[in-house]
This record gives sequence, structure tokens and C-alpha cells, in this order.
Amino acid sequence: MQRLTSHETGNFDFKVLHDKTVMTYPQVGSPRTDFRLVFDRKNFLSTISNARLNRSASGLYNQVIGIGSGFGQDMLITVQNDVDSQVEFGLRQLPAQFNEVSIQNTLDENARARLERVKNLLRLPQITLSGKDLPEDDVQVGDWIQLAMSGRKLIEDMTGVHRVERKEVRLDANGFEEAVTFFFEKMGVE
Repeated sequence: MQRLTSHETGNFDFKVLHDKTVMTYPQVGSPRTDFRLVFDRKNFLSTISNARLNRSASGLYNQVIGIGSGFGQDMLITVQNDVDSQVEFGLRQLPAQFNEVSIQNTLDENARARLERVKNLLRLPQITLSGKDLPEDDVQVGDWIQLAMSGRKLIEDMTGVHRVERKEVRLDANGFEEAVTFFFEKMGVE
């Protein structure tokens, strides 16, 4: 596995099979349009037994300093800000190099695109379902699931498509699924 990670430049997913074979994939999982998790506080509707709605600021930046090609006075530089995020979280700067960019407008666009990806809190919900609320087709790590949360401003930002990053299963005395907890990461798709 260590040799593989030294050759692979991007992220990848892997599975260890029952016979100890390691399978690698560009990305596992699929969009699950047949299954949706809902929590509607106004109408008292819920398919969720329990939820923890964690947020992380470890990758949050609200000012991107884009550095393009050139040296000294000829170096292209742009600064892109998100003032709303700066007011809420304080100034968090990210220097980003775009060495191949030699046009100012292109550098501005690249820095703005990077800022759009990193200006918000990372949302990491943990949703627990009872065994009777699970879909017939098993939900696998990597599947994308629609999460709809409404009724409170605090939870509405969790609405969107989330990728299952981890799954914990609790069995009852008979060996059946009593509860399943999904650990999600937001995919940026609304």
C-alpha cells in the first residue's frame, strides 16, 4: 500500500476483500437516488433515528492570495476575499501558486474558484438509522445520498448530497442490523 501511494498523485479508494486482496479504484460508490434521508422539524417527518452534525474549519480559508508566473516586478498576484466569511470566522489566508498562469484575468478566475471551494465550513454529519429504516439495497462506503434537513436555520446548511465515508453497524442479539451509523462528507452538490 505504501508503494502504491508513492506512485499515485491523486486520491483513490480501496477495498480489502475477504481473501486479503487489495482492490484500488479511482472512486467507489454511486449516486443513490432511491434513498433519501429527511429531517423536517416543521412537519414532524424524519427517517433519521439520531444525528450529530459536526463542522470543521480545518480547511477553511476566506482570502486566497494567487501567485501566477513571473519574477519580481513581473510576477502576477491577485487577492480574492470573501468578506462574509471573514466577518464570521476572522481572516484565514491561503497562498496558492498558479505557476503556469500568465494572464491576469485567468489568475483572478483561478483564485476565485479556489476561494469558492475553501470558504465554507466542512460539514461532517453522522446519521444513525434503525435497522428497519434501511433501504433494501445495502448502502456502501462511497455512495452519495441526498440529505434534506429543514425546520431550523442551524441544520439547514447540511442539506445536500453527501458521500458515505464510513459506516458502523450495531447488531442485535440475533445478528440482525439493529442500527447503522453513516459518517458523511459533503460533496458540494445541492
